[in-house]
Amino acid sequence: MESYQFTPANAGQPEEIRVKLPFEDEQNKEEILRILEKLRTNGGSVNDSDITLFCRLLGSRTSLKYVHDEALTAQSIYALYDIWRNKQDQLTLRIKVKITSILCKLCNKTKNVPIFDHDKSGSNKKFDWKYAFSLMISVVKNINKENSSSNAVQYAYNIKELLHKMRRFVNDGADSDEIVVESMRLMGDLTYIENFEGIVLLLNCLPTSYQHYDEWMTTWIAKWQSINHNPTWDLAWLTLFTRARKYTKKFDWNSLKDYLFTKCRQLMQLPSSGSTISHKNQFPFSVGCYDALLAAPYSNRKFGLNKIAKLLYYISIKYDSKAVNSGVFIDASPITSTPIKLGNNGETVMIPGYNSDAKILSNAHDLAMFYQSIRPFFLSK
Repeated sequence: MESYQFTPANAGQPEEIRVKLPFEDEQNKEEILRILEKLRTNGGSVNDSDITLFCRLLGSRTSLKYVHDEALTAQSIYALYDIWRNKQDQLTLRIKVKITSILCKLCNKTKNVPIFDHDKSGSNKKFDWKYAFSLMISVVKNINKENSSSNAVQYAYNIKELLHKMRRFVNDGADSDEIVVESMRLMGDLTYIENFEGIVLLLNCLPTSYQHYDEWMTTWIAKWQSINHNPTWDLAWLTLFTRARKYTKKFDWNSLKDYLFTKCRQLMQLPSSGSTISHKNQFPFSVGCYDALLAAPYSNRKFGLNKIAKLLYYISIKYDSKAVNSGVFIDASPITSTPIKLGNNGETVMIPGYNSDAKILSNAHDLAMFYQSIRPFFLSK
């Protein structure tokens, strides 16, 4: 029977809550380094059993209570990425799934560490977003929906997650501008379902801190508004806009407020006053194979409404268009109690602001303000 030992990190804890690990910390590290050296000196060939063991050891290190070693994590990421990027033809689909899954877990351990270079185009430590994106699209397009492979679906999802986590290593300059230009080319004619690749590219490759949101917001909003009654499409753009909101300097967010109210009613499937819910859908209602890359975990409508709530709260409470137009940011958050009318009987209650001494959760205040904003859509005219 395999023996298990306690790590030194757990030695001071009560025995009943100690975590049993398959190897001591140093033993795990030595085994990982041994396989790393073997991968470097194997003459370019890849052995499935070595990769499987390597991934298993790294998986234990990321999910169990081993001491985090940034240098070891970085070496492991470089090795796995190099194998995945340059030796695809030697890898089985099962191994590709394992590698991308472990890469995603390792990236979670290095959120503040510059694993890949941003601007060294000739560096072997530069993340190739073009290769990863084109590979992801190729995998998705080749999935047969009637007889789909669970490994193929998982592989596409893993690449998407890897791209999402690696966005911070994309150069926020030439690379970012290239991503935006390419996405607009892909979305040139939205009557073709393949054009959904454009928004997939923006969501998964464009760095959150992109510096030129202001230049593109008007164009992007027009693209968003060109397709209605498609919750997946709505969620994708709303996700992008909630990122952009943090970095725009000149865009007037008030111009988007009325459309957000309308979109909120659509996602809630609320009828207009005196009418019934329309089930007519504008093409393309389905996003086909791209649904695996755009869909939320359980409900596009609910996730979309969550994004709308964030944007409406920002516009209604924190955003000051006059301050933005003057080039000076002012936090317009309330500092005193705010009167809110609840219900049709006109009853008014005071919702404490941020500087109030009242004990109220900030998210309760956000929710009250949001419902006050959409209240007119529930009233008879």
